Amino acid sequence: MIDLIWRSPATLPTLSKKQAKYSRGRLQALAISGCLGVLAFPICINTLQRLVWKPLRLTSNLKAAPLFGLISFSIAHGLAATVFHVSFTTMNKEDHVRILTRNNRDINFNQNMLSSVYDEIFGATQTIEMKPVIASLLANLVMFHICGGRLSSLLPSHLLAVGGYGRTGLSCSIKSASKNQKEAIQKLGATYGCHSCGSKLYLQRMKESMKSWIKYPTTTKPFISDHQPPSGVLMQSWWNRCQLLLFQSKHFKQALYPQCNKCSLKQSSIVKFLADSSALSYNGANQFVSKSSNNLISRSIVVHSLFSFRLSMFWYPFLSYFYLTSNDLLLIKLSFLQFHNMTIKLIQNVI
Repeated sequence: MIDLIWRSPATLPTLSKKQAKYSRGRLQALAISGCLGVLAFPICINTLQRLVWKPLRLTSNLKAAPLFGLISFSIAHGLAATVFHVSFTTMNKEDHVRILTRNNRDINFNQNMLSSVYDEIFGATQTIEMKPVIASLLANLVMFHICGGRLSSLLPSHLLAVGGYGRTGLSCSIKSASKNQKEAIQKLGATYGCHSCGSKLYLQRMKESMKSWIKYPTTTKPFISDHQPPSGVLMQSWWNRCQLLLFQSKHFKQALYPQCNKCSLKQSSIVKFLADSSALSYNGANQFVSKSSNNLISRSIVVHSLFSFRLSMFWYPFLSYFYLTSNDLLLIKLSFLQFHNMTIKLIQNVI
């Protein structure tokens, strides 16, 4: 079947109207199923953050965060693949969907036919081979890293530590950020988003760009320069206060990260409350847990924004290849050749 991709147009077979109509319906079902899988992936990641990782107090700043992130990625991939399979088989109930089997390194679509989604769920005689699912998982994991994703970013962020989307920090002092640093933070925020929740603040940035385009004076910026560790955390130690007095903050290691206003207000209220109650110490973001209420712990853990466009959060439906028949691939190539010829004719007519 792979030979169809490399054959010249003259040697390609043709499809009857009935075969073309049937394959066209299958391709439409694959496209719809792929879109549903793409939607299911980030929704599952967000749900796991809310219902599993946040109650367990597992955040992206932990050393074991990549391991839990891999678990979260695998579960979300499994759900997306299941949604893809269920939706496609539901839209093709009259057709036995063919899956991948290998025999002497050749793809054979005449074995292991899938009966129906109900038979598969309740453990009927037909079962899905796991090799395509595992191969798709590995391919999506590779694409996740190529697109700049990190497994630790799949866990919620802690407001007293660098968040899951904190990639690049600007070295700074304990004092307020300078004008140049604030400008650099806006660029980092536009690229990586809020380091705590991941929001890129598209609407606010559009408003700012429109105001600057019409030369309307404005003093507000979408992203706030957040000190990490927070200055309020550092100043809880008497030794740090002495260093600040004697050495003018030269020995403090802090970095600036972009943060949205919502996360900044939450962080400020938490630091202020913990400082007033003497429950905060500079021993790490999670050290105050035993001394704090469950409500305060819940406020200090931020679930990442669901509506943040990132290529790394896309689920790529590599499984669709295992559902394609030779007629489907032939229809794709014939359609491409037809579009190619029309484009060439249009360019020739224009020239």
